[in-house]
Amino acid sequence: MTEKDYFQVGAKLIGLYCLVLMLPVLLGVLSTIIVIAGNTSDPLGVQYIPLFASPILLVALGVYLLKSRAFAHRISFEGIVGMSNSKLPQYFTVGTKLYGVFLIVGTIPSFLTLLANFLFVMNQRVRYADIVTAATGLKTNFVPDLAMIIFGIFLLFKGEIVTLWAFPSGKE
Repeated sequence: MTEKDYFQVGAKLIGLYCLVLMLPVLLGVLSTIIVIAGNTSDPLGVQYIPLFASPILLVALGVYLLKSRAFAHRISFEGIVGMSNSKLPQYFTVGTKLYGVFLIVGTIPSFLTLLANFLFVMNQRVRYADIVTAATGLKTNFVPDLAMIIFGIFLLFKGEIVTLWAFPSGKE
């Protein structure tokens, strides 16, 4: 098997992970959907969009990773061919890129939930929104999850940099 084959198998496994991860995310959002559907006085605001986007995005990513053959071809593997005679750095690069996909997919649900919470607090007309947030235990800091997504994107597209750091001489 080539590096692209390993990457494609790993991407399909992460696609399956997305579809499985969607179930608890959907069940977590389901109560909010029921409350909003039953409450006609509270209009559907922008603060709910990230919350509802999470299960939809997970299904879309999962199906795309499971069904698409083009995903592995979009990731460049040409730069790692001449690194060494050993295949270990090449496999490490494939693993690094797959870990990037895993970080992105695994962080999206919590990121969108925290973003929805942040938007909810920002759209409140209460002067003391920070006190309400602290009293209810509502978490609104989405920046760490955003950093994880950005790092996952970095690993996905520039995994060779980590390989050069892990294998500086190109040898085991």
